[in-house]
Amino acid sequence: MTKEYYRIVVLSDIHLPGRNFPKKKKAIADINAWPDTDLVVVTGDILSLGGDAGQYVLAKQFFGKLTKPVCFIGGNHDYIYPDSYPINPATGHHLKEPSPENREKKLVHFKKVWGLQELFYSRRMGDYLLVFLSPDDLISINYAQMTDRQLRWLHTVLKENEQVPTIIFFHAPLVGTLCSVKITRSKSPESQYAEPAERIRGILMQNPQVFLWVSGHVHFAPTNKDFKSDQNVYEGQVTAIHNPDMDGSSTLSHEDLKGTEHDELWTNSLFLYQDRVIVRTYDHTRDYWMSDLDRVVFPGRIGG
Repeated sequence: MTKEYYRIVVLSDIHLPGRNFPKKKKAIADINAWPDTDLVVVTGDILSLGGDAGQYVLAKQFFGKLTKPVCFIGGNHDYIYPDSYPINPATGHHLKEPSPENREKKLVHFKKVWGLQELFYSRRMGDYLLVFLSPDDLISINYAQMTDRQLRWLHTVLKENEQVPTIIFFHAPLVGTLCSVKITRSKSPESQYAEPAERIRGILMQNPQVFLWVSGHVHFAPTNKDFKSDQNVYEGQVTAIHNPDMDGSSTLSHEDLKGTEHDELWTNSLFLYQDRVIVRTYDHTRDYWMSDLDRVVFPGRIGG
């Protein structure tokens, strides 16, 4: 019997090796055991520190156990910090790599390790276009900023597919799609959102076929009210799907200023039907679907 849908499992902020490594391996085993999984998408922060060669060896071994097709995109941890992962004593934040050349070397290595010709790319899956974007700015202090070159490519590929319902995968969320105090009370000038926000907004508003933005970075647990809320809808057009981290440091409630260490591990799955996408959240610790978080998202107005 032919399936009526395609299934995408999203892994985000794995931070290898990090905390709860046995549970991370169990999640891979769970995914391997799901016979209907068509694709796994890894939305960045694969590595836990600054992305040195040793961490990549472990990451390759980790994903070598995955038996499903997989698409990788980068996050801030995959290129924006020095290998030594130093802390700024004045702010308590980790210092970013000041050298554009060193950032570029890390991005080149990222592509080589995961077999990518480019950091941004697209593919068709049934009736949908999947677009994969990665932070790649070499000088910005923001955590997840795209270059002009990548944004020009995005504009072009969306214009070439105006009639195709589109899902975008990126490490950071769209501005305004959450209201956690972790971000709203931050006094840091370093943006936690997908940047440059205004350029991205302009592209999305010109392309109403984009109806889902799938991201991680902010480490939201399913118990956080921002995980599924009315605020997740961007400009009345794009539904933001926030994915929990896999490192046991998700913010468990709306009021948390920092991630609270815990042993739970969750993943989202996107079920792509011809006329709708169903988003479901699985608890890999307790082995059950969190059905109260199920969402149905319909593609919006197509083609203008």
